[in-house]
Amino acid sequence: WDERYTLSTDPYEWYQSYHGIRHLFDPVNLSAVQGVNPANPRRILEGKDRDFMSHHIVEKHPPKTNFPKRDKCRTLIVGCGNSRLGEDMIRDGWTGGIVCIDWSNTVIEQMQAKYNENFLRKISDESICGNKQAADLVSVTDSRKTPEFSLIEYMCADILEGLPFQDGVFDLIISKGSFDALLSTPGSVANVKKMNQECHRLLDESHGSMVIITNGNPESRLVYLEQPGDDEWWSGIGIHNLSKLQTERRHLIVKDATKFHHAYIC
Repeated sequence: WDERYTLSTDPYEWYQSYHGIRHLFDPVNLSAVQGVNPANPRRILEGKDRDFMSHHIVEKHPPKTNFPKRDKCRTLIVGCGNSRLGEDMIRDGWTGGIVCIDWSNTVIEQMQAKYNENFLRKISDESICGNKQAADLVSVTDSRKTPEFSLIEYMCADILEGLPFQDGVFDLIISKGSFDALLSTPGSVANVKKMNQECHRLLDESHGSMVIITNGNPESRLVYLEQPGDDEWWSGIGIHNLSKLQTERRHLIVKDATKFHHAYIC
C-alpha cells in the first residue's frame, strides 16, 4: 500500500464517491436497524421484511430516530486511503468531527499535509460550516465524550490492533472497501471478527451505526455480520444495492444498472 500511494497521490474512490452513498446517511436509514446489541435492540422493527429486489428493509411502522444531527455526529472512516470522502462529508455539513484511519503511513502523511489548518480556514471562509469561525473548527468538543476531536484528523492505525479511543465514542463508522480488503488477507475470518468487535466497542450503544460498502452480495457477506453465536453481531441489517459507475467524465456520470456494489447498515 505504501508503494501504491507513493506512485500515485491522486485521490481515488473505492467503489463509490460520497455522493453515491450520501442517501445511506439519512437518519431514517441509520435508524432502521436494531443495532450493536441484538439482545437489547435500540430500534424495534415491527413487521419488517427484507426485500432484496427493492434493496431496502420494508417497515410497517417507521422507527424512532435518535441519531445525532450532522454537526454533532462523530464519524470514523476505516481504510480511508486518499479518498475525498471526509472532505466531501464536511462540505455537506458533517462537522461533528471525522477521524480517518489507514494502515499506510505514506498515505496518512500525505493526507495530514493536505488537510491542515489552511484547509480549515478555507472552508470557514467559504461559509461551508455556517457561521462557525476557523478557530471553532479546529477542535470540536462534545459533553458526551472526553476526547477532543478535530474537524478532520488522519491517523495511521490498524483497527485489528485496537484504536486509542474510549468505548462508545463514535456515532457512525464507515468502511468503504476495507471490509473486502480484510477478506482478501490470510486469516480473513478472524480478522473480520476482530474488526466487528472493535467497531462494536467504539460505537455509541444507543444509536451508533456502521455502514459497510462492499462488492459482496448478501449471501457472501451477511454470514460475517449476523452470527448469533458471536459476542458481537448485528441483527436487522439494512441492505442497499448501489449501481456501479460505468463511466465518469467531467461532471457526467453514467450508472450501470446491471452491476452493483452492496451497502450494509448495521
